[in-house]
Amino acid sequence: MSDVTSSSLPPRKPRHNNPIGRMIAEALDSQLLHYAYTNTDFTIPDVRDALHAMPEFSDYDRTRLRYYVRDRVHALEHLGVATRVGMLGKKRTIFRLNLDTEEATFNPSTTNDNLPLSVQPSTNNELLTFLEKDRQHLNACMHIAISEAEYYKKILDQYPTEKARIAPLLQAATEKSNQLKGEWDANLTLRSQLSRQELRS
Repeated sequence: MSDVTSSSLPPRKPRHNNPIGRMIAEALDSQLLHYAYTNTDFTIPDVRDALHAMPEFSDYDRTRLRYYVRDRVHALEHLGVATRVGMLGKKRTIFRLNLDTEEATFNPSTTNDNLPLSVQPSTNNELLTFLEKDRQHLNACMHIAISEAEYYKKILDQYPTEKARIAPLLQAATEKSNQLKGEWDANLTLRSQLSRQELRS
């Protein structure tokens, strides 16, 4: 698999009036990027199960989650971002993500699929507004930290004799990106719960 040089995926289909759908789409892309960043092959059920294991989606219909994953992976396959690399049994296709700078130059916070929840007609809550702004901030910081870690790894691969000096920097950048990812996940959980309350009201 080629090195991941960006932390973004091509834009998704807009879901203007489906806040839960946007939450799932964000978590889905985050999980797919995790597979790309860790050079991990996956199947559609693997991703579905990872989403269903998240507390905010634990009561969501597994079949509908699978449809989200299937449609997204097939769309990425059509764009050349996801490729089929094998089969697990007779029915489960194994995929791999191949990201490069040209394939992932968009800013997720500017796509229609990520319109701030605060501008949706049914969501005027101040906390949702804050969480959406903070999500964009965390998203940008996480991308920077991941890019920093990737750069250190690239240099370390080229100059392994400098491991003593480069490895601590790589570790620090990786830990920082993991911390930011944890905060981003917490932000996602809060926004998901608040959006569910909005839909029930």
